[in-house]
Amino acid sequence: MKAREAIRAEEERFRNLVETTNDVIWEVDVNGVYTYISPQVRSILGYEPEELIGKTPFDVMPDDEAQRVREFFDRVMKSVEPFSYFENKNLTKDGRVVVLETGAVPFFDKAGTLLGYRGIDRDITERKKAEKELEKVLAELTRSNADLQQFAFVASHDLQEPLRAVTSYLQLLSRRIKGRLDEEADSFVASAVDGAVRMEVMIKDLLEFSRVNTAGGAFERSDSGALLDAALANLATAISESGAEVRRAKMPSVYADPVQFIRLFQNLIGNAIKFRKHGEPPVIEVGAREGFEGWVFTVKDNGVGIAPENMDKVFVIFQRFHGKEFPGTGLGLAICKKIVERHGGRIWVESEPGKGSVFCFTLPEKKVL
Repeated sequence: MKAREAIRAEEERFRNLVETTNDVIWEVDVNGVYTYISPQVRSILGYEPEELIGKTPFDVMPDDEAQRVREFFDRVMKSVEPFSYFENKNLTKDGRVVVLETGAVPFFDKAGTLLGYRGIDRDITERKKAEKELEKVLAELTRSNADLQQFAFVASHDLQEPLRAVTSYLQLLSRRIKGRLDEEADSFVASAVDGAVRMEVMIKDLLEFSRVNTAGGAFERSDSGALLDAALANLATAISESGAEVRRAKMPSVYADPVQFIRLFQNLIGNAIKFRKHGEPPVIEVGAREGFEGWVFTVKDNGVGIAPENMDKVFVIFQRFHGKEFPGTGLGLAICKKIVERHGGRIWVESEPGKGSVFCFTLPEKKVL
């Protein structure tokens, strides 16, 4: 008697679990015919359980889907293997399409003969709709980004030649009329020359920015110490004129685009030299350590630092925060960000005004291409 009561209690507990879950619990025989289906099918497909007993899942599917799922079911029956995360389209009683995610395991009699499958259906219709919307948004963003990159490339490339001509003639005019007119006229011409030169630098940087992804070189195993050496050689004049001291730790072997990695070091160290305190030689420390995301590189300086309200904007294109005190186009750090992201890493800055900055970026051991 006690054993029977215990069995009844277990059956009641199982029934409560099955009938209160949001998923549909079912059982089919070796022919795929429902021998049990839980009441939750009512809210998902609109059928009463009794309406589906004796039918198959294929009876409530679009014809092409029914054929696909039947072929899958036949393969499963032959392999006698459990399966999971199988997506399939079903028709509700009123004709709507819902997407179910199905998992099931085989069950057997005491002799080991296969009797059928027991499984669970989960309604993922809304999730699939959200995934489709996300795919559309991502596709649109990708297209827009490609259009913007193409526009930036064409605009900057096509503007270079006429701007060179303007700059050359302005410089020629400046040399020829210097001292012939009053000081104010000389000042106007000098401003025009300066503006043209700055525009030429900006267009050159914009062209480089637009080509980070499209014209990057191949990734290869490289000594980042040697790449740092190349960057420092390119900055030799700026280092000498500023009296900068560059300290460096042992640098690791990396999987990277060597040309872009040199540019990355060059931009970050060049920034550290440019944004130095008046009357204080820059001290720059370049380091690398192993971290959770791969290698973490740091470029630390003792410069003017960055105000808290500007911390999130420093990597945005054309953003400048120091007026004419420090020359530049506002593209250097934006290029750094693009290079780091192309390598599968991320870049950020830690800084306090007057206390210098630490630019950090990660580099995975090997980017999956």
